[in-house]
Amino acid sequence: MVKLLLVDDNAIDLEIYSHFLKAAGHEVFTANDGLDGYSKYRQLSPDMVITDIVMKNNGLELLDKIKKDNEAIPVFTMSGGVGNDQGDTLLEVSKEMGADFNFHKPVAATTMLDKINHFFKA
Repeated sequence: MVKLLLVDDNAIDLEIYSHFLKAAGHEVFTANDGLDGYSKYRQLSPDMVITDIVMKNNGLELLDKIKKDNEAIPVFTMSGGVGNDQGDTLLEVSKEMGADFNFHKPVAATTMLDKINHFFKA
C-alpha cells in the first residue's frame, strides 16, 4: 500500500482517481490546489504526490516546494495540454524541475495505477 496525495482543482478527476486507487489498496488523500496540497504534504508525509500543473497555487510551485523539502519524494505531474504547446511545455518544465513522471490529461486510472505500482515495485 502506498500513501498518496492527489492534488487537482477538478473535483471529478479527484473523485475518480481517488476511488480507483483506494480500491486498488492504496491510502489516498486529496487537495484542491497547490497551497492545500503543500499543507497536506507537510501534515501527512505521503509516499508520493501526484499533482495537476494548471490550477490555483499551481502544481509547478508545489513541485518546487516539495523537492526543496525532500528531493527523494516521488512527484508525478499532470497537464490537460494534450496536443498544445503550453501543456507540453509545462510537462517538460516539470521534468526539468524534478518531476519523476508526467501524464497528459485525461489520464486513464489504470495507467496511473500501473505507473505507481511500477515505481514502487520491490
